[in-house]
Amino acid sequence: LMLIGDGQPGYDLSTNSFFLLQAVGLVVERLFRQITGRKVGGWFGNLWVFAFIITTIQPMAKAWLERGYLETSPIPADFSLVERVVGLAQKI
Repeated sequence: LMLIGDGQPGYDLSTNSFFLLQAVGLVVERLFRQITGRKVGGWFGNLWVFAFIITTIQPMAKAWLERGYLETSPIPADFSLVERVVGLAQKI
């Protein structure tokens, strides 16, 4: 909805596809469990999740970057732990 409501032309389905592809990942995990009798887990499970998320999030991240959504922090600097740590590190 954010990409639709921002008023910019050229809406694409990248955000929707990222979330819809999560269902595909769940189906693949269920098939894995039916075939092997084991849940996806351990180092293989971590690798699977990392690779799946990194692969499927790229179109959405690209669309958000092109529209400028990721140029500012969603958390104000006064409340951001990361901003405070970076600020302290720069003073040292």
